[in-house]
Parts: sequence; structure tokens; C-alpha cells
Amino acid sequence: MCNRKQTIEDMLKRDAPESLDKETVLKGLDKMENMKIDLKKIEILEANSDETLCFSARLYINGEFAATVHNNGQGEANRYYFNDPKIRDDFFSYCRNLPDFDSPYGPLSADEDLVIGDLIEKKLSAQI
Repeated sequence: MCNRKQTIEDMLKRDAPESLDKETVLKGLDKMENMKIDLKKIEILEANSDETLCFSARLYINGEFAATVHNNGQGEANRYYFNDPKIRDDFFSYCRNLPDFDSPYGPLSADEDLVIGDLIEKKLSAQI
């Protein structure tokens, strides 16, 4: 697990432009903490799933449609089609600042593809 306070301090030192103060960065992070991510209209094509799951889905953030996401099942990263680049940037930043994911191989740094994969897995498990 990552230490949230340490992560914020590291971000301020490493990434924040000098014009941003700590309070501004924390307000942005608070908004991201409340991000509710959901997938709808998930379509899975098992026959096309080779190295990764072949799927398409509609991504909703805080109840609003945000993007279409898909993967062709050939081992590549997911493809995201956002209409709004700000929402895309906020989503990617949010996902990349989540705590690490546990795996049999040790912790994995969170990113948008792991978040989407986790959501799909949970939704599929709930249907069984």
C-alpha cells in the first residue's frame, strides 16, 4: 500500500509547477478521491481473446458517460476514446494515484488498465 501523505508530498516536490500551492493540489486530489468509476454495456468476445480479454465497454465517471474503452485481445493496452481531454487526464491521474494492486507476483502499480480490468472482473464475478 502506498502512504497517501507521502505520495502527496512527493507529487508536490516532483510534479507541481511552482505556481501551484499545496492547498490547490489537495483540492484537486479531494475531487479525484470522490471519482466513481463504472462500466456499462460490457461486451466480451471470448473467441477473439488471445493474450488479453477482448472487450468493449462504456466508461462512466460520477454517473456521466465519459468514454468508450476497448481491447482487441492481442496483448495490447486498452484504448480509450474520451470526448473531453480534461476528463481523460483526471481519470488517468486518479487511476495512477490509487494504491498498488496485490497480485501473486507482488504489488502492481495502479493504472487505468488495471482499474478497468478489475471492474470487468468484479462485474463478471457478480453475474456468476
